[in-house]
Amino acid sequence: MDNAYFMPKTSEAMSDSFDISRYTELGAVRSRLIFKLINYERNKDRLLSLPHRRFLDLAVTYCCAFKTAWGDNANIVVTREHLKYWSITEEELYKLALKNTPGNLGGKIEPLFTALSRMTGLKESGDVPSEELYICSNMDYFYGAAAILYEGFLQKFARMTGSSFIILPSSVHEVILLPDRAAGSYRELEELVGYVNRTEVSPEEILSDKIYKYEPEEDSIKEILK
Repeated sequence: MDNAYFMPKTSEAMSDSFDISRYTELGAVRSRLIFKLINYERNKDRLLSLPHRRFLDLAVTYCCAFKTAWGDNANIVVTREHLKYWSITEEELYKLALKNTPGNLGGKIEPLFTALSRMTGLKESGDVPSEELYICSNMDYFYGAAAILYEGFLQKFARMTGSSFIILPSSVHEVILLPDRAAGSYRELEELVGYVNRTEVSPEEILSDKIYKYEPEEDSIKEILK
């Protein structure tokens, strides 16, 4: 199976120059406000000063995203004080981010090996595992795990593949999708995620030790093992 689904960027906001001195003006930042997903418990103290909402064992937080003069992604974390400047609520901020994030960063779901081949030059061989693994992120791999929050994004891919699927939280920048029919033991998958987090992922980029299941009929994501 070689399914892939791409959601192109529809906004040029990230390409425009950004005057940081105007950060306190809502009009200057409105089109740049996006959301991220981070682990709730690992960031509990930090979240006290940030507008956020719970999502499973995660937290949806916000930032103002822009490109540096060198073309790199950069962001300013949105705090509760910033909401006072802009005279908006967290609910209003979420609605802005729900529109802006896919528009500014796009989204993609593609076979994991395809992504690795493009990034590393790795060529396919008979030794490549046959599991149906897909990587889900945004077009920039910039806090791309939040792509699972895009409206209709996972549902369209599920319809293409004809399956519900398991979500393995690789890092704050991407998640791995595995069709449920190929998942095997949920307990072993969760143990694998925990092991990779402990040995391969930097602490600040760990998303979760949990695994989730996406059900297209309900268009919902749930924790599998409580």
